[in-house]
Amino acid sequence: MIKPVFFKGIIHFNNIISDETHRIRIIPEGPFTFEPGQFVTITVAPMVKRSYSIASLPGLDYIDLIGDVRAGGPGSQFFSSAKEGQGVEVLGPLGLFTFKETARSVIFWATGTGVVPFISMVESVLVNNPDKPLILNSSFKFEKDIFGQDIFEDIVIRYQNFTYNLFVSRPEADWKGKSGRVTEYFKELKKPKDYDHYMCGVKPMVEEVLAKLIELGVDAGQIHYEKY
Repeated sequence: MIKPVFFKGIIHFNNIISDETHRIRIIPEGPFTFEPGQFVTITVAPMVKRSYSIASLPGLDYIDLIGDVRAGGPGSQFFSSAKEGQGVEVLGPLGLFTFKETARSVIFWATGTGVVPFISMVESVLVNNPDKPLILNSSFKFEKDIFGQDIFEDIVIRYQNFTYNLFVSRPEADWKGKSGRVTEYFKELKKPKDYDHYMCGVKPMVEEVLAKLIELGVDAGQIHYEKY
């Protein structure tokens, strides 16, 4: 595992990517490496730190972080107000929620900002193993909350073995995509024991999917998750 380090960085941009979600790009002061799925802790106010999954690929000269600003706390305020050229203190990489390579296909399950580590993980897996079948099930409460759709739809074009399922649990009447929670995918799932499963998102979703997979006979060693 890569040893975490403390470093300083400069904010390159702060973009709004959905109704209440921002994407910040940080340029580290020196080389920085991590494993897809890991996170960093940043100083968002004096003596206040918050943790965010890395949304970019390893090996680049920047890291992207995505944050929800609706809660209104110190982390939300930082993502709302961060400016280009602003300095930021970072500690990382941190976390054990990384990809474990096996011969099995993979299903990723995510709600809301839980999809962030999979932005990095999905493409990294495919770069190293372009023929590996992957399925990503991502859900949001409202259409205005959706982000990452352009990224994953681009990956679908480049890799025929990658399937992207986007669910909206409270869609508008004119929504033409999949409706319901991410667990709707269980209606389509065949042979769940043939897959490794990665889950990230709110605690109730992770626990519900975990319980269902175990009920279906999936071995605990094939299930990996991070919840908040």
